[in-house]
Amino acid sequence: MLLMNMAGSLELVISDPVVIQDMLATKNSHLDKTGTFQGVFKPLLGDSFIFSQTDEAWKQKRRACAHAFYKDRMVHMLDVLKE
Repeated sequence: MLLMNMAGSLELVISDPVVIQDMLATKNSHLDKTGTFQGVFKPLLGDSFIFSQTDEAWKQKRRACAHAFYKDRMVHMLDVLKE
């Protein structure tokens, strides 16, 4: 993690995937997501709902796609990607 002063604005840079997962998955309800997250990840993920505000619509969308992120499913997909 790195805290930088960018033209008078403090920016927190996190490069550890485990920390990012903890922030965006485990502690998601405690993280105030703003447009900054979406702006940073837009080149990689497009207009994904993942980084939008945690409101009722976000919860419904997350619940609808949760089955794709079960550990067993992810392990299976990793094996497919390795092949």
